[in-house]
Formats: sequence, C-alpha cells, structure tokens
Amino acid sequence: MPGSRPPGRRRDAGWNGMLEPGGSVGFGFQATYSGTNAIPARYMLNGALCS
Repeated sequence: MPGSRPPGRRRDAGWNGMLEPGGSVGFGFQATYSGTNAIPARYMLNGALCS
C-alpha cells in the first residue's frame, strides 16, 4: 500500500477506533490508474514461477 505512511500501517478514522470483543474488522481501498498496462514478462505465486 504505497502512500505517505509506511506500507501496511493505517489508522482508524476517529469514529471507528473501538473494536468490541469478538468483533471483526475489514478494509478496502480505492485506486485509479492511467497509462499503458503492458503484458508482464512472467508471473510468480508464493515465490514460484507460473508457467
């Protein structure tokens, strides 16, 4: 997760900072992209090259 904060570190929005016992949390993000999307030269999954 690139941005001005270190990767993987995010904070609550102020109004949602409490998590009750047994509760759960999830997250999402919005992104935009412009430019070309070239075909990758290779794919890897869990460090192994896919064929």
